[in-house]
Amino acid sequence: MDERILILILLGACALAWAARYARKRQELSGAVRQNPKRAPLVFLWQAVFILLPVAVMAAFGFWAILHQRRVVEQEAQQRATEIIQTLPDDFGRLSASSLTQYDAYKGGWFSFLEWGVAGWPGSKTRLQYLGDTNELSIISNSVTTLRAAFPDWKDGAPPLVQFLFDSNGLPQNMDVFPPSPPPWLLTLSADQYQAWTSLISADRPGQTVSNLLPFVREFRDTHPPTTATAVADFFRLRAEMRDKSSMIAMQSFLDFAREQEGALSESGVPLTSLALAEALRRANECGPNEKLWELLRTETMRAGILAPGLLDQAAGLVRRNAPLSESVRAMQILLADRQAQRQLAQALAQTGYSPKVLTTNLWVSALGRRWFCIVQPDTIRSGTIVSNKSIWMTNTYPEVRCYPKSLVAQAFTNALAETKIALPQYFGVSFELETEPIPLPPPWDGTSSETLAAGRFHMSLPAIMLSNPGNGPRTETPFEDMPGHPEFTLRIQLTDRPLLYARQRQLQTIFGSLIALSALSAFVGFIAAYRSFQRQKELSDLKTNFVSSVSHELRAPIASVRLMAENLESGKIAGAPKQNEYFRFIVQECRRLSSLIENVLDFSRIEQGRKQYAFEQTDLAALTRITVKLMEPYAAEKGVWLKLEPLPESVEASVDGQALQQALVNLIDNAVKHSPKGETVTAGITSQDGTIKLFVADHGPGIPRGEQEKIFERFYRLGSELRRETQGVGIGLSVVKHIVAAHNGRVMVQSDPGHGSRFTIELPPGK
Repeated sequence: MDERILILILLGACALAWAARYARKRQELSGAVRQNPKRAPLVFLWQAVFILLPVAVMAAFGFWAILHQRRVVEQEAQQRATEIIQTLPDDFGRLSASSLTQYDAYKGGWFSFLEWGVAGWPGSKTRLQYLGDTNELSIISNSVTTLRAAFPDWKDGAPPLVQFLFDSNGLPQNMDVFPPSPPPWLLTLSADQYQAWTSLISADRPGQTVSNLLPFVREFRDTHPPTTATAVADFFRLRAEMRDKSSMIAMQSFLDFAREQEGALSESGVPLTSLALAEALRRANECGPNEKLWELLRTETMRAGILAPGLLDQAAGLVRRNAPLSESVRAMQILLADRQAQRQLAQALAQTGYSPKVLTTNLWVSALGRRWFCIVQPDTIRSGTIVSNKSIWMTNTYPEVRCYPKSLVAQAFTNALAETKIALPQYFGVSFELETEPIPLPPPWDGTSSETLAAGRFHMSLPAIMLSNPGNGPRTETPFEDMPGHPEFTLRIQLTDRPLLYARQRQLQTIFGSLIALSALSAFVGFIAAYRSFQRQKELSDLKTNFVSSVSHELRAPIASVRLMAENLESGKIAGAPKQNEYFRFIVQECRRLSSLIENVLDFSRIEQGRKQYAFEQTDLAALTRITVKLMEPYAAEKGVWLKLEPLPESVEASVDGQALQQALVNLIDNAVKHSPKGETVTAGITSQDGTIKLFVADHGPGIPRGEQEKIFERFYRLGSELRRETQGVGIGLSVVKHIVAAHNGRVMVQSDPGHGSRFTIELPPGK
């Protein structure tokens, strides 16, 4: 480090010596500049370099020192992040798993309360028992509150937390197939059976009497079809028989039929119990529901059949004036939404290639507009039957799926971090990656930065105890792993606020660096400003020189013409009244030209000094345009150009300075005439639409390149080279026009292409 400082000091000394040598030769260089003006920018540049060089050397050394200290701070931050990872407890994976699965109990208790309590018949013993237990109600209320806190975006329906068992068909257990498909019995019908079945289907029309339908039912039954097919035919017969029965008898008959035909499927694959329930619910509109209907409706809800949503909507309309039953329907709708979510997640798992034969795995799926982390683990179910007065126990193992939304996973990791009570600096953040899926955390833990300082790998583990009671023996406790897949996750400590890291630990260096940067920036800005000022002054000097030359030429030519014609008239050399009148007309035109030039110069002077005043009053701009064009016709005729006036409105009133706008219009017409070849036409006019007034002047001159169209409104600027320019002017006419129009809150626009002429438009906004 000492050697680098010495080198920088030597470089600074060399720079100072070089600057002193430059100062001794400054007078000679100044003389050379006067002799050769092209070297002026080069001399100015070298002078600025010698002035800035010491500042640059000092700034380079200062920033080198600061960067060196920054690397030290980064190393300290990395070491601190590693220490934080190492201080995490050994059971951090268990804390994370426990925090994730704790919500299962909250939802399970609430849904059990909904299914067996709220969704039941108001007078049933189970419902009364649930609703009468104040301690249970308090627990359920706390569970719902906890769930709502865990899911801020949960508004209604079932909470986004799903758990189910797979059956052998790859569907959630005790759930109807969706969408339904034709049942096996329909595919096994013989030709005679199928013909009889087709006749029965054709005869089963709305409004058909039982006497007309019974022959077709008997004909089909005589073919000895499968038992389920016979049940479907009996349903057709029952539906026809109940058309003329009372609502109470019909509803009870359909409910009895539904209980007898549990598991039977119709020709479309819809369970007969669902169809019978639909008929019973329809007849209940006339006589009202009963407990048996309500229990069957709850069973249909838990099976999540294709008719369940419509049946619940129909039930809601039936009991809308009965508060307990309406509450019951709402509970069943929540349960149905959860069952439908189970089905969609099962389908999403199948799309990933998962097979229900796999009992242990962890994977991410997309469903219901969310990302879900699904934990699959085996679940053993013991069921007993009595055969020959003996109890026979059977054990079956099914894959149990627990699906957690990504937001809940993030909340679980957040809770685990809070439980470990680790302290993070404000410039640190934490991010997780669970089974290759990034898990962003909410503030203040959020660590979405890509700069990782330290990382640690963990596994979710959840030891648990299962109580078992084999046969009639005593209950025993069996420990097992409740999360056998041990999901792997990575915790990363990331630097989220680098400036805060340096601001807290190296504040003096930050201030020092800021001062160096400010000094260097000030010197550089000063150099740029001085150089631009030098260039601008040089350009203005050239423009003013051209301006003085142009004004002298513009004044000298008309004065010489007026003087010559006046002397000829005075000496009597011009004889005859017509010739004298022509001379008088030329003198008037030249005087008008001088007056216009002088007025532009005076206006430009007032504008530059900020003394230009405007008198706004109501003015007829249409009349003003006619007068202006009339005044400029002699000038255009002298140039051999036709000045044409477009058809104007009768009157266009606006609050403007008429004299100033006339001057602007005169300048535009003068430019158009000067740049138009002989024999061409210059067109002027005015339009008014939606309050916006536009005065325009169009010519057929050489046009203006696009790169020059903004510059022509600058002061002293004239298109082309001064040596080759043929048109008159001093370069301030359009500048005056732009200022006049701006004073009226308007704008002046140009549309032009080389070789196609130009069109200048003065646009005044509404209100003028």
